[in-house]
Amino acid sequence: MTRLQKMLNSNSLRRDAWMVTYAVCLIGSLMVYNFMQERIMTKPYEGDGDEDEEDEVFFNNSLFLVLLNRIFASIAAVTAILCRRAYSELKPGAPIYKFYLISISNLLATTSQYEALKWITFPTQMLFKCAKLIPVMIMSTLLTRKRYTLVDYAAAMCVGLGCLSFMKAGNITSRISNVEDNWIGIALMGINIGSDSFMTAFQESLFVGYDLSTHNQMLYVNFCSGTIGVLVLLYDGTLLSAFRFLLTHEAIRLDVFLLALGAVSGQFFITASIKNYGAVFFATVMTVQQICSVVGSSLIFGTSISQNQVVACCIVFGALVAKSTVASMRGAGSNQPRVKGPDIKPKGSQLLNGAKEKSETENLTDAVIELEEVTERRRERGTD
Repeated sequence: MTRLQKMLNSNSLRRDAWMVTYAVCLIGSLMVYNFMQERIMTKPYEGDGDEDEEDEVFFNNSLFLVLLNRIFASIAAVTAILCRRAYSELKPGAPIYKFYLISISNLLATTSQYEALKWITFPTQMLFKCAKLIPVMIMSTLLTRKRYTLVDYAAAMCVGLGCLSFMKAGNITSRISNVEDNWIGIALMGINIGSDSFMTAFQESLFVGYDLSTHNQMLYVNFCSGTIGVLVLLYDGTLLSAFRFLLTHEAIRLDVFLLALGAVSGQFFITASIKNYGAVFFATVMTVQQICSVVGSSLIFGTSISQNQVVACCIVFGALVAKSTVASMRGAGSNQPRVKGPDIKPKGSQLLNGAKEKSETENLTDAVIELEEVTERRRERGTD
């Protein structure tokens, strides 16, 4: 074997090792985030010993959880900026009101996602988020005149039929709710998907002409979301009671920390995976993560899934895998350079496609990835 062949094999092994590492870390981060989300919203905590408090109580303030996630993410963004000594990124790279426009949508999407778990099961929520593909295609067609292939439409149709079949084939009601009230969870997921899909298709135009780094985007989207969350909690008078619950119930402190850790690390690995290995790799890993999360929810929390619902899940996830496979085949025949490792960044379009393929993570990540796309396009125009 020649020295060149040895070098090629070594580079290939190194790249494969990094891909596996990114995939495992991404799946692990989001599964921790998903499980902690379900645990906090659907499992009671022991009382603090107060005579006026029941032996077991639920934590019901989902907006407070979102606020804590935003605080952790903002701290992570500032730390990353300081470590890189990119002090100019501490200033907003675009008008602050544009960050607030995105933050309102993401705050609404994430809060409704948490609240939905009070009424519907986690697997139901997961499949609903897969159905985000449909409104994203509709919004993109209406707002940006984007065209989709026949495979895209076929995948969207299969996802939609699979979700409807899942709802009809078995129980979709949360363990802490009544069957007649599961429509509330469905409505909340409709709000989640609608607000998230609209901003996914619309926010690109908000940031045209601005040179924004990933950490700058992450800092100010999180900061703006956090300030809105604080104002809402102060207005309805639940901020202090949520802090009191956090201080008096030891078990929830670890759960909240793991929730925030999964959300922040998930943001990092999502952005890094799309940058380094492209949208197709990311979509495939996300599909595996969705399957693992549904199976894990059934095993850990005892969520029941009927055989017909398993078939419906297979239809949905099979459609997503087929869509990713076709996209991979098209990408292999294109003239795009091959990614060799974690130091090489693909074109911005891969970031945008990855964001639209994504169906489960902190909704805030959509903003980070979409804004990265705008920055890449602006740089490409500057080099033309």
